[in-house]
Amino acid sequence: MKYELNPKTKYIIRVALALFLTFLILAVVTTTIIISDNADSDEEERVQASSVATADAMRFAPPAVSGVMKHVAATIGSCLGRNFIPQPKDLLSFRFDARRLIFGAVGDALKLELVTTPEADVSGVTPVYTTSDDKVATVAEDGTVTATGFGRCVVSAQMGNLSTSANVAVAKKWAAVTFDDGPGKYTPRLLEALRKRGITATFFVVGRNGVSKSGQSSLNTMALDGDEIGNHTYAHDYNTKNLQDGLEQADKVILRATGKTSALMRPPGGIIDQYTKKCGKPIIMWTIDPEDWKHRDVDYVTKHVMKKIKSGAIVLLHDIHETSVDAALRIYDDLEAEGYTFVNVTDLLGEPEAGTTYFKGPAAVPTKKILY
Repeated sequence: MKYELNPKTKYIIRVALALFLTFLILAVVTTTIIISDNADSDEEERVQASSVATADAMRFAPPAVSGVMKHVAATIGSCLGRNFIPQPKDLLSFRFDARRLIFGAVGDALKLELVTTPEADVSGVTPVYTTSDDKVATVAEDGTVTATGFGRCVVSAQMGNLSTSANVAVAKKWAAVTFDDGPGKYTPRLLEALRKRGITATFFVVGRNGVSKSGQSSLNTMALDGDEIGNHTYAHDYNTKNLQDGLEQADKVILRATGKTSALMRPPGGIIDQYTKKCGKPIIMWTIDPEDWKHRDVDYVTKHVMKKIKSGAIVLLHDIHETSVDAALRIYDDLEAEGYTFVNVTDLLGEPEAGTTYFKGPAAVPTKKILY
């Protein structure tokens, strides 16, 4: 006679096996790390192997037990200074669906979704979500980020050895700071400073300044960091009869460095006429111009912008002047202390239309995702 286990007994056996596998794996990995603490080069492979094995055990376990196992793995990993939360097999990388979250009010919430490479089912694995400052924003187990106070922070997620992050800003006011005529020798320092602050800017570049190796490098860095690249023609020619040709030449330079052409343009000298209006791109002017190209004075430029600034403003500066870059960094810090955050022009305007001229954006800060 064939003996058949009843469902309850099967369930108990599955639970016992899953728990046994989990604790056995964690015990082996912990012992290995203690014995081989100096073998740093091999450690990553061991942790990776433990993550995949633990993932298999979790998929084998019933849902209720899987949750307990993830908690145990996270606790032990935290104590050892290592992460044992598993990742699905064959997962090469993952990121959030947004590079940045903007909140216009405390209490607002946005949910971050995961984008995997290659596409993978991560429904059975819960990443470990963390926030760098829960006084600015908290993050739930499902990736929902809630604004708790004004300021900026970073929200991260981790699965096994893979991690991703998104910058978060909760702000009362916002503005777009733009830089013309670059890239130049001071542009890399500006880009690094923007990256450290977790903010982005829009650069209206002159094509001939992006031809060199350093120029191409700056353009590529802008694209990778999420900065916006606008078109300021190839040679900064004030003759608008040559405008279309200058835009096309500059776009070729931008395309070579970034893989795509510019979506916005700013006419040299701010000249708007029949030729400008037919350029085929949104025309971006400015709200505030401290004439930093003429006043090479950090204090003058900073005070001018601080006096004129209002939420929704578009600020004009030039990254080819050292004093302008120094002033910009001071402006960023001073305005952030007043509750400002900073975005690209397109994020400020929403969906700017070709042939339309823009001098400023809306004053109210929305709650929105800044996508890749």
